[in-house]
Amino acid sequence: MMDRHTTMMLISIGIALVYVASVHVATRLGASSLRSRSDSRSDPAVIKRRVAGVALATLFSVAAASLATRTHPADLILGAHASLSKVAISALVGAAVPSILFFGHLVRCILQGLPVCEVCQEDTILIVRALIAAPISEEICFRSCMVPLFKAGGFTDTATIFTLPLVFGLAHLHHIYDSFRERAGPKVNFAHLFLSLFGIQKRFGSDHAALANQSAILTQILLQSIFQFAYTTVFGWIATWLLIRTGGGAIAPIVAHTLCNGFGFPDLSCFAEFGRDRKQNIIGISYFIGLSGFFALLTFM
Repeated sequence: MMDRHTTMMLISIGIALVYVASVHVATRLGASSLRSRSDSRSDPAVIKRRVAGVALATLFSVAAASLATRTHPADLILGAHASLSKVAISALVGAAVPSILFFGHLVRCILQGLPVCEVCQEDTILIVRALIAAPISEEICFRSCMVPLFKAGGFTDTATIFTLPLVFGLAHLHHIYDSFRERAGPKVNFAHLFLSLFGIQKRFGSDHAALANQSAILTQILLQSIFQFAYTTVFGWIATWLLIRTGGGAIAPIVAHTLCNGFGFPDLSCFAEFGRDRKQNIIGISYFIGLSGFFALLTFM
């Protein structure tokens, strides 16, 4: 028989696989009934199907983690012995951490008259996906469910903080397929494309110009995905640390995730003009202040 350490790890990986599968299954099942099939992840109909899919995956994840750890579902989501004050404090901490970390972004938006929340300028369905559906479902599945599983498996807090987010980062790599199909089109010979990435240029009997274009697109997407993996893994460290330190279940990670999605990735172009423009100097210094405050917060919490 497998030891508890391995069992809990496999359950966590299973939850991640179910979550990712729910996204693609919901897309394909819903689209198969439409005359004009759309697989674009920005299509409102696709977003609605995917939200429904991850909602079911979240329910499955909570049930699986609850049974495996013998923990009440409410305790998984809100933390043990939850109270209104504890939830409120967790929410405040979850808001404070990204606000301090993104202090430079906030100062930049004020000085340049830019919207603090970029995604808030989009259509309502995109806002719902980025600020509600994704933070709630991902933090419940990848934090509320998996952290107790890791602890039940004998992982220390430090090991959990630095190991668990790798699963979260890897789970985002499924966007490679979505992005490639959107940009390269549905008619792709993946066997030929895979060989072309390694410089194997045989006469495949296909359009060589199209194959070269698809290869360039895939290479660009892979590089973007490596960056996304690094970014989501780092955020995963922060979110996992928040859950463990606050003891308030998914509340702090959800609030932090929502704010990070709203802020977007920081624009660091100010450093290209640092020392030559007063506003850019203030913005650059603000980024350093925010980063310093963030690490100070990590030390004192």
